[in-house]
Amino acid sequence: MPGIKISNNLRGSLPEEQRPDIVEFLRAKAGGICSLCDGPLNEASDDIEADHEQAQAEEGINDRSNLNLAHRHCNRVKRNANTVDVKPYLKFERFIDSKPSGIRYSGCTEYFDIVPKESNCKIEDGTLTLQTPDGGDESYRIFEETNNRGTLRYVYARVPCQALFNDEEVQPRIIKKRQIWLIFFDLNRNPLYEAPGCRLSSQDGKTKILMFDGQHKTVASWLLGRNEIVAKIYLDLKKDAANELVNSIQAKIPKLSLSPLELIAKLKDEWKAQMDKYLESQGIENGSEKGFIAWLPQTDRARAKGAMEAAFLDNIISNDDFEFKDYVAIAGKANDFPYLITESQLKTKVLKKLLWGKQLEEKWEESSELREQEARNITTLTNMFCKYAFQMKEKTPSEHESRRLKRLTKGVAQLRAFDLFQTVVASKFNLQDRLGEAMMRSDSTEEAIWTQIEKSVELFVDHPIWTADFETSNKTRAVREALTKNQNIRNALDAVGCDLGYLFSGQLAGNCLED
Repeated sequence: MPGIKISNNLRGSLPEEQRPDIVEFLRAKAGGICSLCDGPLNEASDDIEADHEQAQAEEGINDRSNLNLAHRHCNRVKRNANTVDVKPYLKFERFIDSKPSGIRYSGCTEYFDIVPKESNCKIEDGTLTLQTPDGGDESYRIFEETNNRGTLRYVYARVPCQALFNDEEVQPRIIKKRQIWLIFFDLNRNPLYEAPGCRLSSQDGKTKILMFDGQHKTVASWLLGRNEIVAKIYLDLKKDAANELVNSIQAKIPKLSLSPLELIAKLKDEWKAQMDKYLESQGIENGSEKGFIAWLPQTDRARAKGAMEAAFLDNIISNDDFEFKDYVAIAGKANDFPYLITESQLKTKVLKKLLWGKQLEEKWEESSELREQEARNITTLTNMFCKYAFQMKEKTPSEHESRRLKRLTKGVAQLRAFDLFQTVVASKFNLQDRLGEAMMRSDSTEEAIWTQIEKSVELFVDHPIWTADFETSNKTRAVREALTKNQNIRNALDAVGCDLGYLFSGQLAGNCLED
Protein backbone atom coordinates (compact mmCIF):
# COMPACT_ATOMS: atom_id res chain seq x y z
CA MET A 1 0.00 0.00 0.00
CA PRO A 2 1.16 3.58 -0.62
CA GLY A 3 2.12 5.81 2.28
CA ILE A 4 5.03 6.40 4.61
CA LYS A 5 7.12 3.28 5.29
CA ILE A 6 9.52 3.17 8.24
CA SER A 7 11.26 -0.19 8.38
CA ASN A 8 11.39 -2.03 11.68
CA ASN A 9 15.19 -1.99 11.50
CA LEU A 10 15.34 1.78 11.12
CA ARG A 11 12.72 2.38 13.78
CA GLY A 12 14.56 0.06 16.16
CA SER A 13 17.86 1.86 15.60
CA LEU A 14 16.47 5.23 16.70
CA PRO A 15 16.72 6.46 20.29
CA GLU A 16 13.80 4.89 22.17
CA GLU A 17 12.10 8.21 22.88
CA GLN A 18 11.96 9.03 19.12
CA ARG A 19 10.27 5.82 17.99
CA PRO A 20 6.58 6.28 18.86
CA ASP A 21 5.92 9.47 16.87
CA ILE A 22 8.59 9.19 14.18
CA VAL A 23 6.06 9.16 11.32
CA GLU A 24 4.26 12.25 12.59
CA PHE A 25 7.59 14.03 13.17
CA LEU A 26 8.90 13.31 9.67
CA ARG A 27 5.56 14.18 8.08
CA ALA A 28 5.62 17.60 9.74
CA LYS A 29 9.29 18.08 8.86
CA ALA A 30 8.68 17.26 5.18
CA GLY A 31 5.75 19.60 4.72
CA GLY A 32 4.52 17.41 1.87
CA ILE A 33 7.74 17.79 -0.17
CA CYS A 34 10.26 15.09 -1.14
CA SER A 35 13.67 15.98 0.28
CA LEU A 36 15.45 14.72 -2.84
CA CYS A 37 13.42 15.85 -5.88
CA ASP A 38 11.38 18.69 -4.31
CA GLY A 39 8.23 17.10 -5.72
CA PRO A 40 4.99 16.66 -3.76
CA LEU A 41 4.57 13.65 -1.46
CA ASN A 42 1.14 12.10 -1.88
CA GLU A 43 0.50 9.54 0.85
CA ALA A 44 -2.54 8.24 -1.02
CA SER A 45 -0.57 7.23 -4.11
CA ASP A 46 3.18 7.43 -3.42
CA ASP A 47 5.52 4.98 -1.74
CA ILE A 48 7.41 7.15 0.75
CA GLU A 49 10.48 6.24 2.79
CA ALA A 50 12.76 7.77 5.40
CA ASP A 51 16.08 8.86 3.91
CA HIS A 52 19.31 9.56 5.79
CA GLU A 53 20.39 13.08 4.85
CA GLN A 54 23.96 12.07 5.64
CA ALA A 55 24.32 8.44 4.65
CA GLN A 56 25.26 5.89 7.28
CA ALA A 57 28.17 4.89 5.05
CA GLU A 58 29.43 8.46 5.52
CA GLU A 59 29.03 8.32 9.30
CA GLY A 60 25.47 9.62 9.28
CA ILE A 61 23.68 9.01 12.58
CA ASN A 62 20.44 7.15 13.22
CA ASP A 63 18.53 10.08 14.63
CA ARG A 64 15.39 11.78 13.41
CA SER A 65 17.41 14.98 12.88
CA ASN A 66 19.26 13.11 10.11
CA LEU A 67 16.11 11.70 8.51
CA ASN A 68 13.87 13.15 5.81
CA LEU A 69 10.98 11.78 3.78
CA ALA A 70 11.54 10.95 0.12
CA HIS A 71 9.83 9.08 -2.67
CA ARG A 72 10.87 5.43 -2.72
CA HIS A 73 12.25 5.84 -6.24
CA CYS A 74 14.30 8.90 -5.29
CA ASN A 75 15.67 7.13 -2.23
CA ARG A 76 16.68 4.12 -4.34
CA VAL A 77 18.55 6.34 -6.81
CA LYS A 78 20.42 8.01 -3.96
CA ARG A 79 21.22 4.68 -2.31
CA ASN A 80 22.67 3.33 -5.55
CA ALA A 81 24.90 6.38 -5.96
CA ASN A 82 25.86 7.27 -2.41
CA THR A 83 28.98 9.17 -3.48
CA VAL A 84 27.06 11.54 -5.75
CA ASP A 85 24.66 14.40 -4.94
CA VAL A 86 21.65 13.10 -6.86
CA LYS A 87 19.31 16.00 -6.12
CA PRO A 88 20.03 17.99 -9.32
CA TYR A 89 19.31 14.92 -11.43
CA LEU A 90 16.14 13.94 -9.54
CA LYS A 91 14.70 17.44 -9.81
CA PHE A 92 15.37 17.37 -13.55
CA GLU A 93 13.88 13.88 -13.82
CA ARG A 94 10.65 15.24 -12.33
CA PHE A 95 10.70 17.98 -14.99
CA ILE A 96 11.18 15.39 -17.76
CA ASP A 97 8.32 13.28 -16.37
CA SER A 98 6.05 16.33 -16.58
CA LYS A 99 6.60 16.35 -20.36
CA PRO A 100 4.86 13.11 -21.36
CA SER A 101 5.31 13.62 -25.09
CA GLY A 102 9.06 13.98 -24.68
CA ILE A 103 11.37 16.94 -25.34
CA ARG A 104 14.58 17.70 -27.17
CA TYR A 105 17.33 19.95 -25.87
CA SER A 106 15.37 23.06 -26.83
CA GLY A 107 12.65 21.98 -24.41
CA CYS A 108 15.13 21.86 -21.51
CA THR A 109 16.28 25.47 -21.67
CA GLU A 110 13.29 26.71 -19.66
CA TYR A 111 14.30 24.42 -16.79
CA PHE A 112 17.75 26.02 -16.64
CA ASP A 113 16.43 29.55 -17.29
CA ILE A 114 18.49 29.69 -20.49
CA VAL A 115 17.41 32.05 -23.27
CA PRO A 116 19.64 31.28 -26.29
CA LYS A 117 20.96 34.25 -28.24
CA GLU A 118 22.94 34.67 -31.46
CA SER A 119 26.70 35.19 -31.57
CA ASN A 120 28.98 37.13 -33.89
CA CYS A 121 31.73 35.35 -35.78
CA LYS A 122 34.54 36.26 -38.12
CA ILE A 123 36.72 33.88 -40.12
CA GLU A 124 40.12 35.18 -41.14
CA ASP A 125 43.65 33.79 -41.66
CA GLY A 126 42.83 30.30 -40.44
CA THR A 127 41.14 31.60 -37.29
CA LEU A 128 37.55 31.84 -36.08
CA THR A 129 36.83 34.79 -33.81
CA LEU A 130 33.68 34.18 -31.80
CA GLN A 131 31.83 36.85 -29.83
CA THR A 132 29.27 35.14 -27.57
CA PRO A 133 26.31 36.70 -25.72
CA ASP A 134 28.03 36.35 -22.35
CA GLY A 135 30.61 38.96 -23.47
CA GLY A 136 33.22 36.44 -24.57
CA ASP A 137 35.47 37.42 -27.48
CA GLU A 138 37.91 34.63 -28.31
CA SER A 139 39.77 33.31 -31.33
CA TYR A 140 40.25 29.66 -32.22
CA ARG A 141 42.46 27.83 -34.69
CA ILE A 142 40.60 26.29 -37.62
CA PHE A 143 41.36 22.62 -38.34
CA GLU A 144 40.69 20.89 -41.64
CA GLU A 145 39.98 17.29 -42.59
CA THR A 146 39.76 16.13 -46.18
CA ASN A 147 38.21 12.92 -47.48
CA ASN A 148 36.65 11.74 -50.72
CA ARG A 149 33.61 13.92 -50.07
CA GLY A 150 35.49 17.15 -49.62
CA THR A 151 37.02 19.25 -46.84
CA LEU A 152 35.50 19.92 -43.41
CA ARG A 153 36.61 22.90 -41.34
CA TYR A 154 36.04 23.00 -37.59
CA VAL A 155 37.22 24.49 -34.31
CA TYR A 156 37.12 23.44 -30.68
CA ALA A 157 35.58 26.41 -28.90
CA ARG A 158 34.18 27.50 -25.57
CA VAL A 159 30.40 27.83 -25.85
CA PRO A 160 28.41 29.38 -22.98
CA CYS A 161 24.97 27.99 -22.27
CA GLN A 162 23.16 31.09 -23.59
CA ALA A 163 24.89 30.80 -27.00
CA LEU A 164 23.73 27.24 -27.72
CA PHE A 165 20.66 26.40 -29.83
CA ASN A 166 19.27 22.97 -30.58
CA ASP A 167 19.63 22.02 -34.24
CA GLU A 168 15.94 21.35 -34.84
CA GLU A 169 16.50 20.30 -38.46
CA VAL A 170 19.10 17.67 -37.61
CA GLN A 171 18.75 16.57 -33.98
CA PRO A 172 15.93 13.98 -33.85
CA ARG A 173 16.60 12.50 -30.45
CA ILE A 174 14.22 12.88 -27.54
CA ILE A 175 15.92 13.50 -24.20
CA LYS A 176 16.15 10.20 -22.30
CA LYS A 177 16.43 10.51 -18.56
CA ARG A 178 18.30 7.21 -18.26
CA GLN A 179 21.00 8.52 -20.61
CA ILE A 180 21.16 11.80 -18.66
CA TRP A 181 21.59 9.86 -15.43
CA LEU A 182 24.44 7.70 -16.74
CA ILE A 183 26.36 10.70 -18.04
CA PHE A 184 25.59 12.83 -14.96
CA PHE A 185 26.85 10.04 -12.70
CA ASP A 186 29.99 9.54 -14.78
CA LEU A 187 30.78 13.26 -14.97
CA ASN A 188 30.84 13.39 -11.20
CA ARG A 189 33.92 11.17 -11.34
CA ASN A 190 35.49 11.47 -14.79
CA PRO A 191 36.29 14.29 -17.21
CA LEU A 192 34.28 14.58 -20.40
CA TYR A 193 36.46 13.48 -23.31
CA GLU A 194 34.08 13.75 -26.26
CA ALA A 195 32.89 17.21 -27.36
CA PRO A 196 29.30 17.83 -28.50
CA GLY A 197 28.96 18.52 -32.23
CA CYS A 198 27.69 21.89 -33.50
CA ARG A 199 27.47 23.82 -36.75
CA LEU A 200 27.13 27.49 -37.59
CA SER A 201 24.07 29.03 -39.23
CA SER A 202 24.29 32.71 -40.15
CA GLN A 203 21.56 35.12 -41.15
CA ASP A 204 21.42 38.94 -41.20
CA GLY A 205 24.90 39.20 -39.76
CA LYS A 206 24.07 37.06 -36.72
CA THR A 207 25.22 33.49 -36.15
CA LYS A 208 23.53 30.67 -34.30
CA ILE A 209 25.59 27.84 -32.83
CA LEU A 210 23.39 24.80 -33.54
CA MET A 211 24.01 21.61 -31.53
CA PHE A 212 23.25 18.51 -33.59
CA ASP A 213 25.00 15.90 -31.40
CA GLY A 214 25.67 15.65 -27.66
CA GLN A 215 22.53 17.06 -26.09
CA HIS A 216 22.58 14.51 -23.25
CA LYS A 217 26.17 15.42 -22.35
CA THR A 218 25.28 19.10 -22.45
CA VAL A 219 22.23 18.76 -20.20
CA ALA A 220 24.30 16.70 -17.74
CA SER A 221 26.89 19.50 -17.72
CA TRP A 222 24.24 22.10 -16.89
CA LEU A 223 22.96 19.85 -14.07
CA LEU A 224 26.47 19.90 -12.61
CA GLY A 225 26.30 23.68 -12.43
CA ARG A 226 28.58 24.34 -15.39
CA ASN A 227 27.85 27.39 -17.52
CA GLU A 228 29.80 26.44 -20.64
CA ILE A 229 30.99 23.51 -22.69
CA VAL A 230 33.78 22.91 -25.17
CA ALA A 231 32.17 22.03 -28.51
CA LYS A 232 33.41 20.87 -31.86
CA ILE A 233 31.95 23.49 -34.21
CA TYR A 234 31.83 22.78 -37.94
CA LEU A 235 32.06 25.98 -39.96
CA ASP A 236 30.57 24.99 -43.33
CA LEU A 237 28.31 22.06 -42.48
CA LYS A 238 24.90 22.32 -44.16
CA LYS A 239 21.75 20.59 -42.93
CA ASP A 240 21.95 17.60 -45.29
CA ALA A 241 25.63 17.02 -44.56
CA ALA A 242 24.98 17.28 -40.81
CA ASN A 243 22.18 14.71 -41.09
CA GLU A 244 24.49 12.38 -42.98
CA LEU A 245 27.20 12.83 -40.36
CA VAL A 246 24.79 12.12 -37.48
CA ASN A 247 23.38 9.05 -39.22
CA SER A 248 26.88 7.76 -39.90
CA ILE A 249 27.91 8.17 -36.26
CA GLN A 250 24.71 6.62 -34.94
CA ALA A 251 24.90 3.67 -37.34
CA LYS A 252 28.44 2.78 -36.34
CA ILE A 253 28.68 3.61 -32.65
CA PRO A 254 26.31 1.42 -30.56
CA LYS A 255 25.95 3.78 -27.63
CA LEU A 256 24.52 6.50 -29.89
CA SER A 257 22.26 4.25 -31.92
CA LEU A 258 18.74 5.31 -32.78
CA SER A 259 17.72 1.67 -33.07
CA PRO A 260 14.82 0.59 -30.87
CA LEU A 261 15.70 1.00 -27.22
CA GLU A 262 19.42 1.20 -28.03
CA LEU A 263 18.99 -2.32 -29.40
CA ILE A 264 22.58 -2.69 -30.53
CA ALA A 265 23.80 -2.19 -26.96
CA LYS A 266 21.43 -4.89 -25.73
CA LEU A 267 22.17 -7.52 -28.36
CA LYS A 268 24.80 -10.18 -27.87
CA ASP A 269 28.10 -9.70 -29.69
CA GLU A 270 27.18 -12.06 -32.53
CA TRP A 271 24.18 -9.94 -33.46
CA LYS A 272 25.82 -6.58 -32.79
CA ALA A 273 28.21 -7.30 -35.65
CA GLN A 274 25.35 -8.30 -37.94
CA MET A 275 23.33 -5.22 -37.01
CA ASP A 276 26.34 -2.98 -37.67
CA LYS A 277 26.72 -4.47 -41.16
CA TYR A 278 23.00 -4.08 -41.85
CA LEU A 279 22.93 -0.42 -40.81
CA GLU A 280 26.09 0.31 -42.77
CA SER A 281 24.55 -1.18 -45.91
CA GLN A 282 21.05 0.28 -45.51
CA GLY A 283 21.63 3.50 -43.60
CA ILE A 284 19.91 4.08 -40.29
CA GLU A 285 17.28 6.26 -41.95
CA ASN A 286 16.14 3.25 -44.02
CA GLY A 287 16.57 0.48 -41.45
CA SER A 288 13.83 -1.31 -39.54
CA GLU A 289 13.39 -4.33 -37.28
CA LYS A 290 11.64 -6.29 -40.03
CA GLY A 291 14.20 -5.17 -42.59
CA PHE A 292 17.04 -6.46 -40.43
CA ILE A 293 15.47 -9.92 -40.15
CA ALA A 294 14.75 -10.07 -43.89
CA TRP A 295 18.36 -9.01 -44.63
CA LEU A 296 19.77 -12.00 -42.73
CA PRO A 297 20.24 -15.43 -44.29
CA GLN A 298 17.18 -17.62 -43.83
CA THR A 299 19.06 -19.94 -41.49
CA ASP A 300 19.83 -17.09 -39.05
CA ARG A 301 16.42 -15.44 -38.84
CA ALA A 302 14.85 -17.51 -36.06
CA ARG A 303 17.83 -17.01 -33.75
CA ALA A 304 17.95 -13.30 -34.57
CA LYS A 305 14.27 -12.90 -33.68
CA GLY A 306 14.98 -14.59 -30.36
CA ALA A 307 17.94 -12.28 -29.76
CA MET A 308 15.83 -9.18 -30.46
CA GLU A 309 13.09 -10.37 -28.13
CA ALA A 310 15.68 -11.06 -25.42
CA ALA A 311 17.05 -7.54 -25.90
CA PHE A 312 13.58 -6.01 -25.47
CA LEU A 313 12.98 -8.09 -22.33
CA ASP A 314 16.36 -7.14 -20.90
CA ASN A 315 15.62 -3.48 -21.52
CA ILE A 316 12.47 -3.71 -19.39
CA ILE A 317 13.94 -5.83 -16.60
CA SER A 318 17.08 -3.71 -16.25
CA ASN A 319 15.08 -0.48 -15.89
CA ASP A 320 15.34 0.99 -12.39
CA ASP A 321 11.59 1.69 -12.39
CA PHE A 322 10.63 -1.94 -13.06
CA GLU A 323 9.54 -3.18 -9.61
CA PHE A 324 8.64 -6.79 -10.48
CA LYS A 325 12.31 -7.76 -10.38
CA ASP A 326 12.23 -7.19 -6.59
CA TYR A 327 10.02 -10.29 -6.34
CA VAL A 328 12.17 -12.59 -8.48
CA ALA A 329 14.38 -15.28 -6.97
CA ILE A 330 17.89 -14.84 -8.35
CA ALA A 331 20.73 -17.19 -7.41
CA GLY A 332 23.12 -15.60 -4.96
CA LYS A 333 20.83 -12.66 -4.23
CA ALA A 334 19.38 -12.29 -0.73
CA ASN A 335 15.73 -11.30 -0.57
CA ASP A 336 13.56 -11.02 2.54
CA PHE A 337 10.31 -11.31 0.60
CA PRO A 338 8.77 -14.71 1.47
CA TYR A 339 7.07 -15.44 -1.87
CA LEU A 340 9.18 -15.16 -4.99
CA ILE A 341 8.78 -16.16 -8.62
CA THR A 342 11.49 -17.38 -10.97
CA GLU A 343 13.05 -15.23 -13.67
CA SER A 344 11.74 -17.70 -16.24
CA GLN A 345 8.23 -17.27 -14.85
CA LEU A 346 8.51 -13.50 -15.06
CA LYS A 347 9.57 -13.64 -18.69
CA THR A 348 7.24 -16.38 -19.97
CA LYS A 349 4.08 -15.77 -17.92
CA VAL A 350 4.16 -11.98 -17.71
CA LEU A 351 6.49 -10.09 -20.04
CA LYS A 352 6.16 -12.25 -23.15
CA LYS A 353 2.41 -12.04 -22.73
CA LEU A 354 2.59 -8.24 -22.96
CA LEU A 355 5.47 -7.75 -25.39
CA TRP A 356 4.78 -7.54 -29.12
CA GLY A 357 7.08 -10.28 -30.32
CA LYS A 358 6.86 -9.56 -34.03
CA GLN A 359 9.23 -7.20 -35.80
CA LEU A 360 8.05 -3.70 -36.71
CA GLU A 361 7.97 -2.35 -40.24
CA GLU A 362 8.35 1.26 -39.09
CA LYS A 363 11.70 2.98 -39.56
CA TRP A 364 14.15 3.07 -36.65
CA GLU A 365 13.10 6.39 -35.15
CA GLU A 366 9.38 5.64 -35.17
CA SER A 367 9.84 2.05 -34.00
CA SER A 368 12.14 3.31 -31.24
CA GLU A 369 9.36 5.52 -29.92
CA LEU A 370 6.89 2.65 -30.11
CA ARG A 371 9.23 0.26 -28.26
CA GLU A 372 9.93 2.89 -25.62
CA GLN A 373 6.20 3.41 -25.12
CA GLU A 374 5.73 -0.36 -24.93
CA ALA A 375 8.40 -0.62 -22.22
CA ARG A 376 6.86 2.28 -20.25
CA ASN A 377 3.38 0.77 -20.43
CA ILE A 378 4.55 -2.72 -19.44
CA THR A 379 6.46 -1.24 -16.50
CA THR A 380 3.42 0.78 -15.46
CA LEU A 381 1.05 -2.20 -15.65
CA THR A 382 3.33 -4.64 -13.86
CA ASN A 383 4.10 -2.08 -11.16
CA MET A 384 0.37 -1.74 -10.57
CA PHE A 385 0.12 -5.49 -10.06
CA CYS A 386 3.05 -5.49 -7.63
CA LYS A 387 1.52 -2.59 -5.73
CA TYR A 388 -1.65 -4.53 -4.90
CA ALA A 389 -0.49 -8.15 -5.04
CA PHE A 390 2.74 -8.09 -3.08
CA GLN A 391 2.37 -5.35 -0.49
CA MET A 392 2.19 -6.59 3.10
CA LYS A 393 1.29 -4.62 6.19
CA GLU A 394 4.01 -6.30 8.23
CA LYS A 395 7.22 -8.15 7.41
CA THR A 396 5.54 -11.41 8.39
CA PRO A 397 2.32 -11.81 6.36
CA SER A 398 -0.98 -12.60 7.99
CA GLU A 399 -2.81 -15.82 7.11
CA HIS A 400 -5.02 -13.78 4.80
CA GLU A 401 -2.02 -12.25 3.04
CA SER A 402 -0.18 -15.58 2.86
CA ARG A 403 -3.03 -17.19 0.96
CA ARG A 404 -3.18 -14.34 -1.52
CA LEU A 405 0.58 -14.29 -2.04
CA LYS A 406 0.86 -18.06 -2.54
CA ARG A 407 -1.90 -18.04 -5.12
CA LEU A 408 -0.94 -14.88 -7.00
CA THR A 409 2.67 -16.00 -7.37
CA LYS A 410 1.57 -19.11 -9.26
CA GLY A 411 2.65 -18.77 -12.89
CA VAL A 412 -0.75 -19.70 -14.27
CA ALA A 413 -2.43 -17.04 -12.09
CA GLN A 414 -0.11 -14.36 -13.45
CA LEU A 415 -0.58 -15.58 -17.01
CA ARG A 416 -4.34 -15.17 -16.67
CA ALA A 417 -3.98 -11.89 -14.81
CA PHE A 418 -1.97 -10.22 -17.53
CA ASP A 419 -4.10 -11.75 -20.24
CA LEU A 420 -7.06 -9.95 -18.64
CA PHE A 421 -5.10 -6.74 -18.01
CA GLN A 422 -3.90 -6.57 -21.60
CA THR A 423 -7.49 -6.91 -22.79
CA VAL A 424 -8.55 -4.13 -20.41
CA VAL A 425 -5.81 -1.86 -21.80
CA ALA A 426 -6.80 -2.66 -25.39
CA SER A 427 -10.46 -1.93 -24.63
CA LYS A 428 -9.75 1.36 -22.87
CA PHE A 429 -7.68 2.56 -25.83
CA ASN A 430 -9.99 1.05 -28.52
CA LEU A 431 -7.34 -1.40 -29.67
CA GLN A 432 -9.35 -4.62 -29.55
CA ASP A 433 -8.37 -5.33 -33.17
CA ARG A 434 -4.68 -4.91 -32.24
CA LEU A 435 -4.73 -6.74 -28.94
CA GLY A 436 -1.19 -8.09 -29.27
CA GLU A 437 0.15 -4.57 -29.79
CA ALA A 438 -1.93 -2.98 -27.03
CA MET A 439 1.02 -2.16 -24.77
CA MET A 440 2.88 -0.57 -27.67
CA ARG A 441 0.04 1.44 -29.21
CA SER A 442 -1.58 2.67 -25.97
CA ASP A 443 -0.84 6.27 -25.05
CA SER A 444 1.39 6.18 -21.98
CA THR A 445 0.48 9.79 -21.10
CA GLU A 446 -3.29 9.33 -20.66
CA GLU A 447 -3.32 9.44 -16.86
CA ALA A 448 -7.12 9.28 -16.53
CA ILE A 449 -7.30 6.06 -18.55
CA TRP A 450 -4.41 4.47 -16.68
CA THR A 451 -6.18 5.29 -13.42
CA GLN A 452 -9.17 3.26 -14.68
CA ILE A 453 -6.84 0.42 -15.66
CA GLU A 454 -5.26 0.48 -12.20
CA LYS A 455 -8.71 0.06 -10.66
CA SER A 456 -9.19 -3.11 -12.73
CA VAL A 457 -5.84 -4.45 -11.49
CA GLU A 458 -6.86 -3.71 -7.90
CA LEU A 459 -10.21 -5.49 -8.42
CA PHE A 460 -8.46 -8.59 -9.74
CA VAL A 461 -6.16 -8.78 -6.70
CA ASP A 462 -9.05 -8.07 -4.31
CA HIS A 463 -11.27 -10.83 -5.72
CA PRO A 464 -12.28 -13.16 -2.85
CA ILE A 465 -10.95 -16.26 -4.62
CA TRP A 466 -7.38 -15.32 -3.70
CA THR A 467 -8.06 -15.55 0.04
CA ALA A 468 -11.03 -17.95 0.20
CA ASP A 469 -11.05 -21.43 1.73
CA PHE A 470 -10.72 -23.74 -1.27
CA GLU A 471 -13.09 -26.23 0.39
CA THR A 472 -15.97 -23.75 0.12
CA SER A 473 -17.45 -25.27 -3.05
CA ASN A 474 -16.77 -27.23 -6.20
CA LYS A 475 -15.96 -23.95 -7.94
CA THR A 476 -13.25 -23.02 -5.43
CA ARG A 477 -11.84 -26.53 -5.55
CA ALA A 478 -11.64 -26.19 -9.35
CA VAL A 479 -9.53 -23.04 -8.93
CA ARG A 480 -7.20 -24.91 -6.56
CA GLU A 481 -6.85 -27.72 -9.08
CA ALA A 482 -6.14 -25.24 -11.89
CA LEU A 483 -3.43 -23.55 -9.83
CA THR A 484 -1.92 -26.87 -8.80
CA LYS A 485 -1.98 -28.53 -12.22
CA ASN A 486 -1.20 -25.33 -14.13
CA GLN A 487 -4.16 -25.72 -16.47
CA ASN A 488 -7.77 -24.63 -17.12
CA ILE A 489 -7.29 -21.46 -15.08
CA ARG A 490 -9.46 -19.33 -17.35
CA ASN A 491 -12.57 -21.50 -16.97
CA ALA A 492 -12.01 -21.89 -13.24
CA LEU A 493 -11.69 -18.14 -12.63
CA ASP A 494 -14.58 -17.31 -14.96
CA ALA A 495 -16.77 -19.65 -12.90
CA VAL A 496 -16.16 -17.58 -9.74
CA GLY A 497 -16.66 -14.27 -11.54
CA CYS A 498 -13.01 -13.27 -11.82
CA ASP A 499 -13.42 -12.21 -15.43
CA LEU A 500 -13.49 -9.16 -17.70
CA GLY A 501 -17.02 -8.22 -16.68
CA TYR A 502 -15.92 -7.98 -13.06
CA LEU A 503 -12.78 -5.98 -13.93
CA PHE A 504 -14.85 -3.44 -15.83
CA SER A 505 -17.84 -3.18 -13.46
CA GLY A 506 -16.47 -4.18 -10.08
CA GLN A 507 -19.68 -6.14 -9.50
CA LEU A 508 -19.94 -9.78 -8.41
CA ALA A 509 -23.16 -11.75 -8.74
CA GLY A 510 -24.35 -12.89 -5.30
CA ASN A 511 -21.95 -15.23 -3.52
CA CYS A 512 -19.68 -15.94 -6.46
CA LEU A 513 -17.80 -18.67 -4.61
CA GLU A 514 -20.83 -20.88 -3.95
CA ASP A 515 -22.01 -23.57 -6.36
